[in-house]
Amino acid sequence: MKLYRYERKYKVKGIDEYAIEELLKSNKVRLKSIYKARQINNIYMDTDDYDYYFENINGINKRKKIRIRWYENLFGEINPQLEIKLKKGSIGKKEIYNINSFTFSQINDARNIKKIIQESDIPYEIKELIKYCRPTLINRYQRKYYRSIDKLYRLTLDSDIYNYSPDFNLIDLKNLKDNEYILEIKYEERICFI
Repeated sequence: MKLYRYERKYKVKGIDEYAIEELLKSNKVRLKSIYKARQINNIYMDTDDYDYYFENINGINKRKKIRIRWYENLFGEINPQLEIKLKKGSIGKKEIYNINSFTFSQINDARNIKKIIQESDIPYEIKELIKYCRPTLINRYQRKYYRSIDKLYRLTLDSDIYNYSPDFNLIDLKNLKDNEYILEIKYEERICFI
């Protein structure tokens, strides 16, 4: 299991992506691009009463987030992971479980995700947790990755963010955050932020 780390998110707007990247690279911790940019796709799971959503909105100290994540193409054969993010105040960690591959298409597949999880080789207690959840949101965005030269800090820059319901119709798909970015800074609990 991974150690807890700080994950601080900031919304950036009013500046273009090139300018943001130049600021990141000129920072005193000397950030470098570490991976090729890629598309990230998520299906978020929650209870019927949106317990996890309200824990986050209300700032509950101990909270969780459950999502299915895969990369690049939204549709087609995917190799997803089940991620459970656990937060304690400002620090968090992630448990990751590989689940069975499947073909994701536009029609009702998000609703079948519980069955796929139950058939996957993951711990029983995780399957029990998922029994009380359902898909509540699908989102997709472009992510760029950076790391400080001393490898103590990681940053991600997300753009082209799309959100829609699990029973979506792509004709209705809208970019909800046009010309806005999410910058996230990640560092281990033992590291002081500079």
